[in-house]
Amino acid sequence: MSVAPIKLTNELNDIELVSHFNNARLSERLMLLERLENKLAKLNQSVFSKEEVFKELFRWISEVKSVANSPTENKEAK
Repeated sequence: MSVAPIKLTNELNDIELVSHFNNARLSERLMLLERLENKLAKLNQSVFSKEEVFKELFRWISEVKSVANSPTENKEAK
């Protein structure tokens, strides 16, 4: 699979910038997985039924998506 250049010209893409973007994406994914792991650990300690656990996870996912899509500057504050 090839990746289209970011620029509309024939210039080479800034390899260092692309590397920084890739590292930032990886960091965000790892942080999200860590948050999910923490959420699951908390739910595992509770006495929720399977249905309640799924309901809580879906609620949490919706909350994370709404924060990620919000125009606020400091998303970590939420």
